[in-house]
Amino acid sequence: MDYAQIIAQERERQGLSQEELAALLSLPVARVQQWESGSSLPNLLQVPFLCAALRLTYESFFGVPPRKGRAHRRQPRAGAYQISYLPVMCNHTIRYYRLRQKMSVVEFALRCNVPVHTVEKWEHGKAIPSLDMVPVICQALRIRLWQFFE
Repeated sequence: MDYAQIIAQERERQGLSQEELAALLSLPVARVQQWESGSSLPNLLQVPFLCAALRLTYESFFGVPPRKGRAHRRQPRAGAYQISYLPVMCNHTIRYYRLRQKMSVVEFALRCNVPVHTVEKWEHGKAIPSLDMVPVICQALRIRLWQFFE
């Protein structure tokens, strides 16, 4: 996924300069410049803020086509309480939906094409998934992207 292109295009579509987007996100302008040049990626904790600032759905940001059926009704919210607990929320979300699917850690790791110890780290809150893993995890768990962030 070319996150640099998505960020730059959506920022321009919103009529924001790099400085204005950085100010909205309370980040240095250099960080936005790095994202748009592709030299770094936003981390998972920054995604809800970035999507909210750019008025993007998570599906749009991750380049995932929306599912057919009911219209997507949820918009990204970036409350401070939500972001500060994202690592904890990730482990609960992954474990909850994995267990709901009656899926073992091994089976989930195979579906995500990651080692079992990586899944264990995610579920124990010792690591959070990389940005590129979020759509893969959601597909493996059969959930929508917004469910991962709630």
